[in-house]
Amino acid sequence: MVGPAGRMDKRIFFLISKARHNLHKRMERIMEAAIGVPVTQVVALLALESRDGSQLKGLGRFLGLNKSGVTGLVKRMEDNRLVRKQPDALDGRATRVFMTAKGKRVLQQAKPIIKIQNTELVRGFSDSEIAVVLRFLNHLCDNGELEPAN
Repeated sequence: MVGPAGRMDKRIFFLISKARHNLHKRMERIMEAAIGVPVTQVVALLALESRDGSQLKGLGRFLGLNKSGVTGLVKRMEDNRLVRKQPDALDGRATRVFMTAKGKRVLQQAKPIIKIQNTELVRGFSDSEIAVVLRFLNHLCDNGELEPAN
């Protein structure tokens, strides 16, 4: 963002928050129009692709959702027939989440859309610039839960 007098905004936290919001809104419109599935559910399907059969709490932890958040998300996904829940065979208190055939089809429909959007997001940037952005974003994802420095 360019501020007053043409200066580039350097407020990292603000910019990341604003960028996340704008990207989420954009992808919400695109996914709803193209496949009729909210982007949050697509993200959960992406997580389940390599973690199918995850416990509900593990899926929530991976997605950064609290218990009620992941419970509501999975319920909406069940209503859309994208996932099914099953009691954990080893822990009767736990529930596992599995993609349905419809969930797998929806994910395959979403992937080319995501690929196109990823290409659009990096347009105009060099490979070395994107490498720095990716390193920064991975750093945030890997260290986002660390205790703040005093």
